[in-house]
Amino acid sequence: MTLPDAEVAAIRARLRERPGATPKIDLAAQTVTDPAGQVRRFDIHPVRRKYVLSVHL
Repeated sequence: MTLPDAEVAAIRARLRERPGATPKIDLAAQTVTDPAGQVRRFDIHPVRRKYVLSVHL
């Protein structure tokens, strides 16, 4: 899974603002939603994505 450094920093900042909050990761949609509801898209190798989805469904 790959996200630009600036986006990771923004997610971490939102998490620090809300102790106990967690990001929501949707592997099928390839998105991460931070505690404020901002959705960011990420890349993942198609073979890895397919494997993880098949193992965890």
